[in-house]
Amino acid sequence: IFFWVTEVEKFDGYKGWVDDFIDAGCTENPDLAECDTLFKYASGIVNRGCPDPGDTGCPGCIPGATCDPAHNIPERIAASKQALRALFNLPPRSGGEGSSGGGGGGSAGTCGGGNRGNGLCPTA
Repeated sequence: IFFWVTEVEKFDGYKGWVDDFIDAGCTENPDLAECDTLFKYASGIVNRGCPDPGDTGCPGCIPGATCDPAHNIPERIAASKQALRALFNLPPRSGGEGSSGGGGGGSAGTCGGGNRGNGLCPTA
């Protein structure tokens, strides 16, 4: 939340991304493919300083520091979706069409007890 407030909210255009996220129904089903954009852009801003750093970093990047692509975007998207599901008390990811972070059942992210494994937690 700290990085959202200090980095993402001050970035021009973020409110439009949030509106698009809500309009697409992502607060009810964050696993829709169109829901990835908000998480991807937020990760790019926090990780590299712009919403879509691509393969060469952000415009005006500092060589050796921020001129690389943002890393772990799929894992960041999966963790963001898991947090959103917890916040809105949504059911765990089913691994269906349009979800990111790998296939199979279970929800992505930390499984508790610090056991991250492959990022997928077993469902009951």
